[in-house]
Order: sequence, then C-alpha cells, then structure tokens
Amino acid sequence: MLSRRHPADLEFAAVEFGYSRNKDLLHVPSLRISAGEHIAIAGENGAGKSTLVRLVARLYDPVSGTVRLGGEDIRNLHLKSLRQSVCYLPRDPVLFDGSIASNLLFVRPSASEQALEATMQMVGLTALVRSLPGGLHQRIGPDGCQLSGGERQRLALARAILQQPRVLILDEATSCLDPSAEANILQELRRSLCLTTFIVISHRLSTFSTFGRVLLLSRGHIVSDGDASSSLMTDCVQSRSTISTD
Repeated sequence: MLSRRHPADLEFAAVEFGYSRNKDLLHVPSLRISAGEHIAIAGENGAGKSTLVRLVARLYDPVSGTVRLGGEDIRNLHLKSLRQSVCYLPRDPVLFDGSIASNLLFVRPSASEQALEATMQMVGLTALVRSLPGGLHQRIGPDGCQLSGGERQRLALARAILQQPRVLILDEATSCLDPSAEANILQELRRSLCLTTFIVISHRLSTFSTFGRVLLLSRGHIVSDGDASSSLMTDCVQSRSTISTD
C-alpha cells in the first residue's frame, strides 16, 4: 500500500524495455520526477514517450531495472493501490456503458450530485449535461459512443479530478480539444489537483510553454531534460514531425 504520508517521487533506475529481447525500445539509466512536479514529454513517432509513461502506470513492466513510486518498486505495490495513485489517460479514454454519473462515481462512489455537477463545470461539460434529457443520469452508450471525442476526453478528465491521484498522466488526453480549451482545462486541473504530479504528452507546441520541465525523447533515449527554451528543444519544436504521438 502506498502511504500518502510520504512524497510520491517517481524514479527510474537502469530501466530498459522492449517487446522482445532482440528489439529494445526504451533505455532510461536514471530519471527522477519529484512529487508535485509538472513535466511535458516530446519526441518523434516511436521515440518511446507512451512506453515511458505506461511503465509508470504498470501497463508494461520493464525488461530490466526498476520504476519506483514513493520509494517503492511499483511491482511490489498492490495493483489496486497503484491504480488509485496513478491515473493514466490515453487519447481514447475508457468509458463504461452507463450514465455520466456512474462513470464518475466509479472512482468516488460517495461523491454527491453537487460534487459531480461542480466537476462538470470544471471541464466545461455543464452545457452538455443540461441539454440531455437525463442530465447526469443520461446513458452514454458503450465506450461513450453517444459523446463526441472532445466530450469523451472531458468526461475522463472530470473523473480524474474526482479521483485525486498522486500522479496524473495525460497521453494526448486533450488532443480533441482546441488549444484554448486545452489550456483552460490544464489550468483547472492544476488548480484542482495542486499536489498531483503531472506528466503530459502533447503534439501542440503551445502546451510546452506552460511547463517548466520538458523531456525530449529520441529512439528510446532521453536526449534533453530541461526547459522548452533549451537549444535542443528549440530545434525539436521547429519540426512538427518531431512533436507527435507514438
């Protein structure tokens, strides 16, 4: 069990990952992300951005090396405890064939209807909820098929706010929103989850300007770790092909 009394620092030590031993995709000798830090990750297609963050959520296990959260090897943490502490949101979020409310209550069953409505306002879904015949109790279909891509992403972000995770990973999780809406939601997330560690992958150059630390990956290696104004990062962002999804 991950104790909330200890800072949830993230540490990678001698981490290597590949889908086969003959094809290594990621090499991270050393990486530390302090609890509450906000970082962005950039890199070309196949650079290893998504692979890196999926190791944190334990969607993959490294071939060798260790990923620690709060000083604990994440492989030693109960999976339920890890899922409560680390929220991973991909471009296409997982939603259930139920109501808007049931999708939110999945992470916090005790939340009041007022709390759900407040969360809807934070992510810009109030107008949608009011337009639906069932409001918060409107069914959204399998995998949220009755919602648009942007609405599905907003609902998943609302669920993350209710979850209050120690680490929130956004892997192109705002890609269906326009830049202004993305900026507003990221600001709201930072306000609502002020103690949470944020790790964001985005293809938008404007996103990086709000992060004090940016990791640049290339061919499975971290080739730059600093701010977006570094010379290497500047060269990277000048080419749209290098800032995209895995």
